[in-house]
Amino acid sequence: MNENLLISILVPSYRQGNYIEHTILSVLHQSYANWEMIIQDSCSPDQTAGICKRYAHRESRIKFFSEKDNGFADAVNRALMKSKGTIAIILNSDDFLSHRDVLKQASKHWNEMPRLNLLTAVSTLVDDQLTEIMYDPYQLSENRFIASLDIFRLQTIFPQSSTFFSITRAKEIGMLNTNTDMVADTEFWIRLANYKPHHEKQAYIFNESWSCVTIHDQQRGADSAKFMSGRAHMFVEFVKDERLDVSIGMRKKSALSFVVDAWEYFTAHGLDTQEIEFLYHELEGRSIPVKKKIKKLLAKNKWIRRQLFTEIPGNSSMSFLSFPRGKPMTWFREYAVSRTDS
Repeated sequence: MNENLLISILVPSYRQGNYIEHTILSVLHQSYANWEMIIQDSCSPDQTAGICKRYAHRESRIKFFSEKDNGFADAVNRALMKSKGTIAIILNSDDFLSHRDVLKQASKHWNEMPRLNLLTAVSTLVDDQLTEIMYDPYQLSENRFIASLDIFRLQTIFPQSSTFFSITRAKEIGMLNTNTDMVADTEFWIRLANYKPHHEKQAYIFNESWSCVTIHDQQRGADSAKFMSGRAHMFVEFVKDERLDVSIGMRKKSALSFVVDAWEYFTAHGLDTQEIEFLYHELEGRSIPVKKKIKKLLAKNKWIRRQLFTEIPGNSSMSFLSFPRGKPMTWFREYAVSRTDS
């Protein structure tokens, strides 16, 4: 196999000192050697710096930077500008690679399909003890190419820590959008696949787990309200974005559906809907329909709200912890201590 392909592993970090060593070890024990890890930390006040500096001192492929940033997207962009690879992956500082051949498999697929801009796979959910949570939100039947429009319509899930992308294409489209921080990765995949010029067979999904996502209440995506709001804002902005090779009708239809989803979520949780209603007015040129105004008024009563919304999803990723457990995902502990630990 050709190992000339340099893979840049971008690690945005803030206050994940309890988890980031797992991230580093899962990369150190990869069977593929041609990688660089760029850890971009926002001056974490915990043990993050001490852990990262120790490994960076012992392993030249690891670079650690500690400087204030403006959130997740800004941290990734800073790391991306320092990268020297052909392809990159955004590996969260509380996630880790699923097994030792992830980078080897990614390199193989990329070499076999040189026109790729996106290569993704599945993620496994684990708890803070790194034990698999038996929860499968979707199941793939086969490896396949993904249509650009399906990426825009969110028909395929792109787990952030299981997705590799072209660094050249990333810079061509302007990297991550710092104005959509909560959904910056999703917004990035959509632009990467749909900005002009683009081509079919540029995105491929592989039917295997490539990363483990650690579920805990301090993670960035734990607040579902911010996620719903961010997604609504993202699609409203897409309506105005003429670089997208998506019809204006599809852009408006998608934006309206995600704004309505956000409104329903906020109403179901008794949250202030003013921000979402402003987006609705921006799209439709009018206020929300009378039926929704009545629904919102009735939902102020907690008992009635329970009847209107019979199933209210939890607003924390900790809700996943009610699922049964599987095997421990600590594969990197089974290997001999790397040469950097001597």
